[in-house]
Amino acid sequence: ALVALTPMLPLYLRHVAGISPPLAKLVLAGAAVSLLIPGLAALSNMYRGILMVGRATHHVYWGMAAYLAATVSVVSLGVTLQSPGILTASVAVTVATLVETVYIGARASSLRGHLFRPEG
Repeated sequence: ALVALTPMLPLYLRHVAGISPPLAKLVLAGAAVSLLIPGLAALSNMYRGILMVGRATHHVYWGMAAYLAATVSVVSLGVTLQSPGILTASVAVTVATLVETVYIGARASSLRGHLFRPEG
């Protein structure tokens, strides 16, 4: 976010990487779309841990399947619409990560109460 949300990325793309302004616009858009991925990845890793501790690993696998299905769907739509590759990929990964996180988060929420009850 420090690079993507500041003038550092455009400066890097133009002066260090030496890419053209139209391509730089696509890269900047892709970076903006991808900003949610680190936070979603942290959440999904926490949810995976809860599911693993709760011995509900089948939900982890279903979450992976949901991620794959969302990725294939968004990439297929991007190809059909002939969207630029970097935007299609950024949207696909962001949407797929969101779908997986919501799915495993919902499954993990039912376990949190059982796994983390205060003793006493």
